[in-house]
Amino acid sequence: MISKILRSAVWYHGTPSLRSAQQIIKNGIVPLTGKRRSDKTGEPPSRRGRVYLTSDVSTAAGYAGPSGYVFVVPGSNLVEIEPDEDALLLLSISAMNDRSANMRDLQKLLRSRDSSSDSFFSDAIPEMNQKMIEWIVSMTSTLAHVGPVCPTHVYKIDGKKMTKQKYVAKLTASKPVAIDPACTGDYRGP
Repeated sequence: MISKILRSAVWYHGTPSLRSAQQIIKNGIVPLTGKRRSDKTGEPPSRRGRVYLTSDVSTAAGYAGPSGYVFVVPGSNLVEIEPDEDALLLLSISAMNDRSANMRDLQKLLRSRDSSSDSFFSDAIPEMNQKMIEWIVSMTSTLAHVGPVCPTHVYKIDGKKMTKQKYVAKLTASKPVAIDPACTGDYRGP
């Protein structure tokens, strides 16, 4: 069960692509069907069947780029969450001196894993309890939502300015839209 704190938060998802934005408006934010390989930055691969969200709008805007789209997802639309494995990597490095019980538990779990695996962090996630998952999400401001999720509206980024859009029938490059309140398609809501 997802805590009231995470359910009361606002979550964001950024995309630079008009085509992706149009698909999100039609179907909600639907997970990728394939698995992304690790890139040159050394970040772990994205997991199949996950939608990545952040509570930091500037992080989502960074993914959207200077002319992309930032979708808003109320925490009440979350169904099942896991830690974002990229954030888990950063947390494990940045909090090495953290001596809290939560961090000790996380370090113990990670030490029990095969560190040579490309899926080192994602392999550890099924062994995490809900308390640990929520602690990691609260520490990193990011999460992986299992399955599709429905946003409520979208912001169009124009340079460094984000503008909330009104409901319209269609999304075009010059006139982005808010999400249909019904959020049709593959959405699996609470």
